[in-house]
Amino acid sequence: ITETRPLSRHKRWAIAEVLSKSPKAEEVSK
Repeated sequence: ITETRPLSRHKRWAIAEVLSKSPKAEEVSK
């Protein structure tokens, strides 16, 4: 399953990193 949707996993990880580094992103996510 991870191989069929690698983008989804990578996107999630990237978003998590951005949110953790950008407090503004957290507000937008809400």
